[in-house]
Amino acid sequence: MYSAHVCVFRLYINTVLQIITTGCPTDDGARDLRGIRKPDHVLGGGETAVSQRFPRWYQQIRNMRLLLIHSHMNNAVTASKLQEDNVMARKFLTMDGNEAAAHAAYAYTEVATIYPITPSSVMPEHVDEWATAGRKNIFGQKVQVTEMQSEAGAAGAVHGSIAAGAMTSTFTASQGLLLMIPNLYKIAGEGLPAVCNVAARAVCSHALNIFGDHSDVYAARQSGCAMLCESSVQEVMDLTPVAYCAAVKGKLPFINFFDGFRTSHEIQKIQIWDYEDLNDLIDHEAIAEFRRNCLNPTHPRQMGSAQNPDIFFQTREACNPYYDAMPAIVQEYMDKVNAKIGTDYKLFNYYGAPDAEKVIIAMGSVNETIEETIDYLAAKGEKVGVIKVRLYRPFCTEAFLAAIPDSVKQISVLDRTEICFTLSGIADLRPRQDQRARLHRRASGTGCQGCSC
Repeated sequence: MYSAHVCVFRLYINTVLQIITTGCPTDDGARDLRGIRKPDHVLGGGETAVSQRFPRWYQQIRNMRLLLIHSHMNNAVTASKLQEDNVMARKFLTMDGNEAAAHAAYAYTEVATIYPITPSSVMPEHVDEWATAGRKNIFGQKVQVTEMQSEAGAAGAVHGSIAAGAMTSTFTASQGLLLMIPNLYKIAGEGLPAVCNVAARAVCSHALNIFGDHSDVYAARQSGCAMLCESSVQEVMDLTPVAYCAAVKGKLPFINFFDGFRTSHEIQKIQIWDYEDLNDLIDHEAIAEFRRNCLNPTHPRQMGSAQNPDIFFQTREACNPYYDAMPAIVQEYMDKVNAKIGTDYKLFNYYGAPDAEKVIIAMGSVNETIEETIDYLAAKGEKVGVIKVRLYRPFCTEAFLAAIPDSVKQISVLDRTEICFTLSGIADLRPRQDQRARLHRRASGTGCQGCSC
């Protein structure tokens, strides 16, 4: 009896581990999947005896084995379809959002200056671990990892490193990102392609809160950094390379962000990038041009001068063409990703009924919940949809409007923060008092005829 218990439990655990780690049977296990046959001496009395003595365990084992067979067959069909469509087949691994971001970031990083803060600490931890183990990036080098005394120091080191021509990354969240803002203004103003990977988290106000909202990335909107958002662990893996490639070609820094904990710590089985493919994705001539323009004693250049107001504002305005060009550059790299892996990433992705009348606009992990809700409502005949914001800054109005179905009558905008001086959050920056007065006039009928007040 004891032997049978042990053998059944071992079979159960092995099956679970196969599903979790690989999603498909091993060569040795493939022969046993269909009939789930084992020698009598292993199962302690044969399969029939075991199924009678432990019916619940046996049924769970059988269900999991069938799931394993189904997964194996689906993977085979998917691989065949990918080959027909000339789409790259990728390996599956189980990881969280932080590891997904670190995996892609490591490929393009030569120097990582870090300081830990929850929930982003796992990203630099992985980078440090891989560098210590000797993993090579696409340049054939180990990443140089330096931990500073604070996030302010990490951002200053990013500025110095990227100005000297090294592809540089950092990782942060919440108050850590706020401490980086002064240097982000300088990095953006000098057109340096650094990437700051952020596990978005609430900025602590009346109390400590380590969980996810977007108040930290909203606080950095005016810094001049482009902002790219991902909604899931798979999207973090797929789109993080877009931030690095677009930063180099567009000559602007990126804040690449996803929701803290909800995405950063969510564990999923995802498809991962091979570094050879990431090497093909980036523009190496753009990297060479970036290095040529950086500080170097062999070809000195001026950077970071002091200017009077007349000159300062002219040169400040001169950066606008870079921001105007960035959405097209981001879409270009999204298209390259789509061509490689068969996805359909856009600056704004629409999901839902083509003739939707009600649409939600949202950013981050909430989009996955909204998609499931749309599926539920669509089955009941509701005409609803969601627009998923990916490139938050620079905000491309043309792409945004193109994503909205012509049939839409009602739009709801969701944001994950609280702005103290407005009535309706980040989407509306008019003073709260003015809006209350406007609503009061409208309700009392004293507003101007034909006027929005």
